[in-house]
Amino acid sequence: MTKRPKRFDYAQRDRRFISVNLVKNNSFQKIVLITLQMVAKIQ
Repeated sequence: MTKRPKRFDYAQRDRRFISVNLVKNNSFQKIVLITLQMVAKIQ
């Protein structure tokens, strides 16, 4: 019974880590989209 909570804790940590990475990736994608829009306006 003690092994299940540990696995659950690891799953929660992984989810938090993945969520943080998703937020970073989303912000990076937004920056890329803005830069592409600026380049398109210049062209």
